[in-house]
Amino acid sequence: MSVKQLQSRIRGAWYGVFVGDALGTTLEFQPKPDAQPSLMTAHAEIVGGGPFRLEPGDWTDDGAMTLCLAKALAEDTPPEMDAGRQLENYVRWWHEGFCSSNGRCFDIGNQTSAALRHFETSGGSEAPLDEHGQGNGSLMRAVPVPIWLGLRSDTEQEAAGQTDEQFQERAKLYTRASQTTHNSPVCTMASVLYSVLVFQALHGATKEKILILAKGMAEEMARKEKAFSIVVRAIEGGLTWEEIEPTGWAIHSLAVTFWGLNQYSSFENGMIAVVNLCGDADTNGAIYGGLAGAIYGFEQNPGRWVGALKNPDMLEKTLTGLVRGA
Repeated sequence: MSVKQLQSRIRGAWYGVFVGDALGTTLEFQPKPDAQPSLMTAHAEIVGGGPFRLEPGDWTDDGAMTLCLAKALAEDTPPEMDAGRQLENYVRWWHEGFCSSNGRCFDIGNQTSAALRHFETSGGSEAPLDEHGQGNGSLMRAVPVPIWLGLRSDTEQEAAGQTDEQFQERAKLYTRASQTTHNSPVCTMASVLYSVLVFQALHGATKEKILILAKGMAEEMARKEKAFSIVVRAIEGGLTWEEIEPTGWAIHSLAVTFWGLNQYSSFENGMIAVVNLCGDADTNGAIYGGLAGAIYGFEQNPGRWVGALKNPDMLEKTLTGLVRGA
């Protein structure tokens, strides 16, 4: 794969998170429609609003925490990952609006706020184990980690991550990045699955190869956590409209992402379909956007969406810092 193609996929994944977040926030917390909307009449423009009455192009906690993580990783060299620095950035966002599009933290998930309080009081960089906490808050910000790891690979084989040793080393880092706030088996396995797929897509895997890899990994995970059987069915294209649930459960977010990839052959149409499920529309849009952007590349991300994002210099400089840090 050429350098130009790699750059396109990196930018596709990065900006996919932010356009998904900004597009989806308009429909956040609305009930899922009884029938699938037509792409011709569905919500398809970044107009802001939503429960937090945002301006067009604002991002939510998904984008803010993605930026916080990217800024922290830009100062690290694998396999060294400073989880404390990540948490310090998250706390700055929580209290000061660091990396927010509008200078304030107007929404934060329960698991995240509990983990940040734990960090402030104990200094511990790993959230307490919580098997019942299974939100999508570490999935939504995961994209910077596979970008960071892939750009530090010395050879094409390393970048493809084909050896068991390389896979296990990266999986530990994906897990570590999740555990700062979301430390449960479901959350960490979901983050590993998603991050592995983003990594492979960044380095040239086609959508078809991504789905094959995803199925094998999800089937193995389902033997440990039965809930992943829903993800397997979504990867196979077997979920009906009635079965798709656009909630904040990490399992549902993965299922929604694979539903969008299976149903549509373009980044734009898949994104429109995913956010128009409503529910946790901003976060599911961000999660879909990160993986789909890595698969399809930046050129498939509509210019009207990217151009609508607030603070373009912040987005571009943070990505540049992450890449140059590699």
